[in-house]
Amino acid sequence: MKKVVYFILMALSVGVFLLASPQIASAKNGTTPTSLRGRWYHNTRTEREVMVVKPHLIVYSTYKKHTNHKVRADNYLNRDRLYSAYAGKGYWEVGLKESDAVSDFKPMKYHGKKILYQHLGFFGYGHRHIIWHHF
Repeated sequence: MKKVVYFILMALSVGVFLLASPQIASAKNGTTPTSLRGRWYHNTRTEREVMVVKPHLIVYSTYKKHTNHKVRADNYLNRDRLYSAYAGKGYWEVGLKESDAVSDFKPMKYHGKKILYQHLGFFGYGHRHIIWHHF
Protein backbone atom coordinates (compact mmCIF):
# COMPACT_ATOMS: atom_id res chain seq x y z
CA MET A 1 0.00 0.00 0.00
CA LYS A 2 2.89 2.39 0.79
CA LYS A 3 4.38 1.82 -2.67
CA VAL A 4 1.10 2.79 -4.32
CA VAL A 5 0.82 5.98 -2.24
CA TYR A 6 4.45 6.94 -3.03
CA PHE A 7 3.89 6.27 -6.72
CA ILE A 8 0.75 8.46 -6.76
CA LEU A 9 2.55 11.29 -4.91
CA MET A 10 5.52 11.08 -7.27
CA ALA A 11 3.25 11.12 -10.33
CA LEU A 12 1.36 14.15 -9.01
CA SER A 13 4.55 16.07 -8.23
CA VAL A 14 5.98 15.37 -11.71
CA GLY A 15 2.66 16.42 -13.28
CA VAL A 16 2.58 19.69 -11.35
CA PHE A 17 6.19 20.40 -12.35
CA LEU A 18 5.46 19.79 -16.03
CA LEU A 19 2.39 22.00 -15.96
CA ALA A 20 4.19 24.87 -14.20
CA SER A 21 7.39 24.83 -16.30
CA PRO A 22 6.01 26.14 -19.63
CA GLN A 23 4.24 28.99 -17.85
CA ILE A 24 7.46 30.11 -16.21
CA ALA A 25 9.37 29.91 -19.50
CA SER A 26 6.70 31.75 -21.46
CA ALA A 27 6.82 34.70 -19.07
CA LYS A 28 10.14 35.75 -20.67
CA ASN A 29 8.92 35.30 -24.23
CA GLY A 30 8.41 38.33 -26.41
CA THR A 31 11.56 40.19 -25.32
CA THR A 32 14.99 39.88 -26.88
CA PRO A 33 18.08 40.00 -24.65
CA THR A 34 20.00 43.27 -24.69
CA SER A 35 23.20 41.56 -25.82
CA LEU A 36 21.53 40.60 -29.14
CA ARG A 37 19.96 43.96 -29.95
CA GLY A 38 21.14 46.17 -32.77
CA ARG A 39 21.59 46.04 -36.55
CA TRP A 40 23.40 42.98 -37.90
CA TYR A 41 24.37 41.84 -41.38
CA HIS A 42 26.07 38.99 -43.18
CA ASN A 43 26.95 38.54 -46.83
CA THR A 44 26.47 35.63 -49.18
CA ARG A 45 27.82 35.53 -52.73
CA THR A 46 24.98 37.58 -54.19
CA GLU A 47 23.00 38.95 -51.24
CA ARG A 48 23.33 40.83 -48.00
CA GLU A 49 20.99 39.81 -45.19
CA VAL A 50 20.18 42.40 -42.56
CA MET A 51 18.65 41.62 -39.17
CA VAL A 52 17.41 44.38 -36.89
CA VAL A 53 16.86 43.21 -33.32
CA LYS A 54 14.76 45.51 -31.12
CA PRO A 55 13.37 44.78 -27.63
CA HIS A 56 10.10 43.29 -28.94
CA LEU A 57 10.70 42.97 -32.67
CA ILE A 58 13.07 41.27 -35.13
CA VAL A 59 13.09 42.28 -38.80
CA TYR A 60 14.90 40.29 -41.53
CA SER A 61 15.64 41.92 -44.87
CA THR A 62 17.50 40.61 -47.92
CA TYR A 63 19.21 42.92 -50.43
CA LYS A 64 21.07 42.35 -53.67
CA LYS A 65 24.72 42.72 -52.74
CA HIS A 66 25.95 45.33 -55.24
CA THR A 67 22.78 47.26 -56.06
CA ASN A 68 21.13 47.39 -52.59
CA HIS A 69 17.73 46.54 -54.11
CA LYS A 70 15.47 44.60 -51.78
CA VAL A 71 15.14 41.00 -52.96
CA ARG A 72 12.44 39.77 -50.57
CA ALA A 73 9.78 41.40 -48.44
CA ASP A 74 10.71 41.96 -44.81
CA ASN A 75 10.01 39.16 -42.35
CA TYR A 76 8.83 40.27 -38.92
CA LEU A 77 8.80 38.57 -35.54
CA ASN A 78 6.79 40.75 -33.19
CA ARG A 79 6.12 40.31 -29.47
CA ASP A 80 3.15 37.99 -30.04
CA ARG A 81 5.21 35.52 -32.10
CA LEU A 82 8.69 36.05 -30.58
CA TYR A 83 10.30 33.41 -28.39
CA SER A 84 13.59 33.92 -26.55
CA ALA A 85 15.19 31.93 -23.77
CA TYR A 86 18.69 31.42 -22.40
CA ALA A 87 20.06 28.06 -23.59
CA GLY A 88 23.30 27.96 -21.59
CA LYS A 89 27.00 28.54 -22.38
CA GLY A 90 26.24 32.07 -23.60
CA TYR A 91 23.69 30.97 -26.23
CA TRP A 92 20.19 32.43 -26.58
CA GLU A 93 17.39 30.59 -28.36
CA VAL A 94 15.43 33.08 -30.44
CA GLY A 95 12.70 32.37 -32.93
CA LEU A 96 9.06 31.69 -33.58
CA LYS A 97 6.94 30.97 -30.50
CA GLU A 98 5.38 27.49 -30.21
CA SER A 99 7.44 26.21 -33.15
CA ASP A 100 10.73 24.50 -33.86
CA ALA A 101 11.85 27.50 -35.95
CA VAL A 102 14.39 28.63 -33.36
CA SER A 103 18.05 29.60 -33.80
CA ASP A 104 20.86 29.68 -31.26
CA PHE A 105 22.68 33.03 -31.04
CA LYS A 106 25.79 33.84 -29.03
CA PRO A 107 27.20 37.38 -28.76
CA MET A 108 30.98 37.33 -29.12
CA LYS A 109 33.99 39.46 -30.01
CA TYR A 110 36.12 38.70 -33.07
CA HIS A 111 39.23 40.78 -33.74
CA GLY A 112 37.93 43.28 -31.19
CA LYS A 113 34.57 43.73 -32.96
CA LYS A 114 31.16 42.64 -31.76
CA ILE A 115 29.63 39.73 -33.71
CA LEU A 116 26.70 37.36 -33.36
CA TYR A 117 27.47 33.68 -33.83
CA GLN A 118 24.39 31.81 -35.10
CA HIS A 119 24.65 28.05 -34.73
CA LEU A 120 22.75 26.21 -37.46
CA GLY A 121 23.64 22.58 -36.69
CA PHE A 122 20.73 20.58 -35.33
CA PHE A 123 20.06 16.98 -34.36
CA GLY A 124 23.80 16.27 -34.46
CA TYR A 125 24.20 17.20 -38.17
CA GLY A 126 27.38 19.24 -38.18
CA HIS A 127 28.43 22.59 -36.95
CA ARG A 128 27.24 25.01 -39.60
CA HIS A 129 27.06 28.64 -38.55
CA ILE A 130 26.57 32.23 -39.68
CA ILE A 131 28.64 35.13 -38.42
CA TRP A 132 26.55 38.31 -38.15
CA HIS A 133 28.55 41.57 -38.11
CA HIS A 134 27.41 44.68 -36.24
CA PHE A 135 26.68 47.83 -38.29
